[in-house]
Amino acid sequence: MTSSSSKSNEELSIIFLRCIISIIIASHGWHRFYEGGYVPFGEWLSSLGLPFGVAIATAITLFEIIGSPLLALGKKVPYLCAGYIGIYLTGLFINHLQHGWFVVGPGRNGIEYSTLIVACLFCIAFPQVYKRFKTQA
Repeated sequence: MTSSSSKSNEELSIIFLRCIISIIIASHGWHRFYEGGYVPFGEWLSSLGLPFGVAIATAITLFEIIGSPLLALGKKVPYLCAGYIGIYLTGLFINHLQHGWFVVGPGRNGIEYSTLIVACLFCIAFPQVYKRFKTQA
């Protein structure tokens, strides 16, 4: 196998991962939007002491809905990934960490799902960020 075919396979793998993660993120946002879950989510954020909890929850929901097709298309990938990483790391620390590792099975609502999403987002963003720094050097 040549270097160029390996690179092509790597690029296809990242595109596949980017599309799958985009679907997961979009489904998260659309579910919250259609079920009206952004209001209770916002009220929960307010109960934690965050100002404008409903506005924050609405912004997160819209970011998941609008940003996910852009991510799937490969537009503004590092910026979208950074935003999603920020959102999911915040959720990991303010909600999921206290429940342990497992989402289901031996635990409930733990950090494993958020950790996987964040790791995938890093893997998606890294090649583009690396390429930018490499061309600037």
